[in-house]
Amino acid sequence: MLTTDDIVEFCELERPTITRWVKDGIVVPAVSGRKGRGHTSLFSFQQGIALAMVAAIHQSKRSCSTQFVKELVLAIQKISWAKLKKWFEPRSQTDRLRSAPSDNASWYHGLMLDKSEVRDIDRRLWRVFNEIKRRESKGMTSTGRSQNV
Repeated sequence: MLTTDDIVEFCELERPTITRWVKDGIVVPAVSGRKGRGHTSLFSFQQGIALAMVAAIHQSKRSCSTQFVKELVLAIQKISWAKLKKWFEPRSQTDRLRSAPSDNASWYHGLMLDKSEVRDIDRRLWRVFNEIKRRESKGMTSTGRSQNV
């Protein structure tokens, strides 16, 4: 699982933004933290991937609505982690974004990205994915449980 600090660092999403999205119910963490400092929320690996994409679009010139944020995160959460990992098999940057499985990616249709947006999304996705791979190699699963238990 990814903490709020991880989302801020690897997705390059500002803390007030993710905090507001959680508070407003736009993003529902896999495990909600208690209110106050030091009580962080936990996000699934799928949510981390979705938030990396959303952060790049949200911070681009085009920006995006909070409804889009909610729809994108919900759509990606429905994709199994095993299936989502296949998305990171070697391909071109553009091909990865354009070949999302249509049954789970209705949020994607009609989204026209320019090359700089594709590069920014791709860079953030790889930052999150590489951190997740590192955690998996240490025995953590997408639910935050150790595989050795």
